[in-house]
Amino acid sequence: MVGTWAECAVAVSRLEREGGLNEETEDDARARFDQPAEDWHAVEPSEVLRLLAGVISRDHPLEAADCLQLAAAIRRCGEDTEGAGFVCLDNRLRLAARDEGLAVLAESPEAG
Repeated sequence: MVGTWAECAVAVSRLEREGGLNEETEDDARARFDQPAEDWHAVEPSEVLRLLAGVISRDHPLEAADCLQLAAAIRRCGEDTEGAGFVCLDNRLRLAARDEGLAVLAESPEAG
């Protein structure tokens, strides 16, 4: 499964602002993703990642950060995205990830 710390932080912040989380639940959620999981693998910024994000930007109507996130996911999968899980709550990014062959998780009709 591919996701990012930033995606988690933004989702929790949005839910908190919209009243979907109480303080205890928010604190618990943040504690869970603030502690690196043993099976998390960081994809460091690189020239290859930047170039891949540029290619993605030509194929999908995404913001720069979303292009980089999707590029990192593809890079992490070794460009063999078949069946790789991708967690996202943004509709445009979710559609782009699906088009790139990732199995999109956490679908929500309220996602923006």
